[in-house]
Amino acid sequence: MAGLINAEPWSKTLESSLSTLSPSLSKTTVLQTLRLIKTPVKALHFFNWTHQHNFSHTHQSYFLMLEILGRNRNLNSARNFLYSIPKRSNGAVHLQDKSNMVDEGFPFFKEMERFRCDPVVITYNTLVDGLCRGGKVKIAHNVIKGQGLKPNSITYNTIIHGLCEAGKLDKVKEILEGMVGGGDFVPDTCTFNTFINAHCDAGNFNEGLKAFEKMSKLGVIPDSATYSVLIRSLCQKRDFVRAEELFDELAQKDILLDDAGCRPLVAAYNPFFEYLCRDGRSKKAERVFRQLMKRGVQDPSSYKTLIIGHCREGNFEAGHDLLVLMLRRDFVPDLEMYESLVDGLMLKGDPNLAQDTLAKMLKSSHLPRTATFHSILTALVEKGFARESARLVMLMLERSIRQNINLSTDTSRKLIDAREMLLFSLEKDHTVDADVCSTVIAGLCKACRVSEAFGFYYELLDKGIQKPLSCLKDLRNSLEAEGRSKEAEFVARRMPK
Repeated sequence: MAGLINAEPWSKTLESSLSTLSPSLSKTTVLQTLRLIKTPVKALHFFNWTHQHNFSHTHQSYFLMLEILGRNRNLNSARNFLYSIPKRSNGAVHLQDKSNMVDEGFPFFKEMERFRCDPVVITYNTLVDGLCRGGKVKIAHNVIKGQGLKPNSITYNTIIHGLCEAGKLDKVKEILEGMVGGGDFVPDTCTFNTFINAHCDAGNFNEGLKAFEKMSKLGVIPDSATYSVLIRSLCQKRDFVRAEELFDELAQKDILLDDAGCRPLVAAYNPFFEYLCRDGRSKKAERVFRQLMKRGVQDPSSYKTLIIGHCREGNFEAGHDLLVLMLRRDFVPDLEMYESLVDGLMLKGDPNLAQDTLAKMLKSSHLPRTATFHSILTALVEKGFARESARLVMLMLERSIRQNINLSTDTSRKLIDAREMLLFSLEKDHTVDADVCSTVIAGLCKACRVSEAFGFYYELLDKGIQKPLSCLKDLRNSLEAEGRSKEAEFVARRMPK
């Protein structure tokens, strides 16, 4: 199962294949498959699919899924998944109360003195972190004051994060000023990011900007998280001019490509991508987006923003390139994205690329309008793309798509059209697909058009196509049924033994 999931994009077709492959799911199968799936997105798709098929997940499978998301730094997804566990499991799997865990840990901390076991900085940091997570920031601050050990950067950043979560920004400012003045500790990028984010979330953007400016004075280098918080806040304030200044600075300094910083979140920049795309500058947005693709945590909505933006500007080839990249990362584009690309490529007179987009659309389990098939087929025929036209006709037959009355009136007519297009390709010395030819011959036999089927096969032989076709048995049987024994014997001699 894992091999199939790793090889194919997640779609309804894949789900159907999985159902056929394993009608009943055991605990061992689910756990082993989750461990072997290579991408966390597909692992989560598989987890949800098994849940929908009445598999009862246990604490083991829930926490394995959580571990997969966390290990791959999909922290937002991991957090959302964690909080959804009680609801997903209908209360069968419980999460431990953090506050109670801290309360249980405090007596052990006190016992250390009795056994003359001196706590180290890591001990205090663990305790401070637990207190802050449990909402007991004041107690954590008092622990730092009376510990008798020199706090490190982790200690300060933990308490600052806790104070920011509690909304005590004045206290944070006081601590920061004390640290800088006392020289014990210079705030780092993480410290400022926490402080700036808290101010921006509280609506105090100017204070966040002051903190950003102070970073430069102290020689603290901002990372992608610093810029994303400020750019997002400026977009919310509709101050796109200032946001663009920061955006340009971010791009010029290649901050997104710096391994020293935190891993960027593409979604954090989406508001500014939307602004640039609305303003007709999708190429500029894509330049930074491609930097984010190298290190950032990917976001499907950002792909859509840029693809639709390119389509509005008439850059359909650029939109198609992003669509291909999106599919490679196992994201499934929505119907609007596909239709915008197909319609645009047809307007631009590129039915070949439109047909390629259409094929990808079908693989993503979206069904295009019948008119879309017809318009692409018409354009391919008009441009003389016989081989591509035949391929599309066969695709329509496979999908039971009815053609426009002007092109064909029934299945037999479609098969004749496909046969003529393939013969035209042979006359022009184009390469034809033997499997497509075989499908056409078998279809003609089924439609009782045996003469056309045999004539087409004879033409293939005349053009030097000697590869054994899978349809020969059907052709021989159809000829025998019509009493055409000589032709049937001719075919039988060329059947593989």
